[in-house]
Amino acid sequence: VSQVRVYKNGDSYEGRIVWLENPNDEKGNPYYDVNNPDPELRTVRADQIVIVRGLTYNPKKKMWADGTIYNPVGGKTFGVQASFDSPDKLKVRGYMGTPMMGKNFIWEKLE
Repeated sequence: VSQVRVYKNGDSYEGRIVWLENPNDEKGNPYYDVNNPDPELRTVRADQIVIVRGLTYNPKKKMWADGTIYNPVGGKTFGVQASFDSPDKLKVRGYMGTPMMGKNFIWEKLE
C-alpha cells in the first residue's frame, strides 16, 4: 500500500510516492529503487520515487494523457493516461504500446 502525491511540474503533472506501508526491510533499512534501469536513480528511497511523469490534460478527451508510469518493482516504464471517475477517484491506466493493451487502477484522493 502506498500514497502518491500528484503535482504540477511546468506544463505537465507528475506523481511521487510520499508514503509506503512498509518502507523498510526486516532489519529496519529503507528500501531503494534498486531495479531502476538508470543507475543514478537506484539510490532514491522507495518512499520518494517519482512514478508518473509528463501527464498533460487533453480537454477534448477530458483526460490526462501522453505520460509515463514507472513500476519500481520490475523497473519498467509504461504509457499512462488518467481521468476522474468521481471527484475523489482517479482512474489511472498504465499500458504498453496502446491504451487498449493496459490495466486500470483506481487512486483515491486523501486530501
